[in-house]
Amino acid sequence: MVSHRYLEPAMKPSTPAHLKTARGHAGFAVWYALLAMLLLVMVPETASPSWWAVAMLGAAMLLHLVLGWGARRAHGWARSVTLWMCFPLLAVVPLGTLAAIQMISYCWRGWERQSS
Repeated sequence: MVSHRYLEPAMKPSTPAHLKTARGHAGFAVWYALLAMLLLVMVPETASPSWWAVAMLGAAMLLHLVLGWGARRAHGWARSVTLWMCFPLLAVVPLGTLAAIQMISYCWRGWERQSS
């Protein structure tokens, strides 16, 4: 007899939306850090790097780290700020739109705080 275990639904509980949001913010923070390092390394020493651009990337990285921290703990302010940030990101086609839709889908409904 052939086993059909692969047809049975997975019994594992799904990852909570606030943890998915926290992972998304961590990914954005890493992305901004890599862009800042790339800007510092690739710009020749004769031409000074745009320090304001590095500072803006650093500020974006810090913002995503703070939002990821808040999302990991399911704070309502992290959800609100994430939604506020994602709606303008919908205009950045195609990757910004995809990332924004994903983050909005994680934040649209309220987060349940985990009791520990």
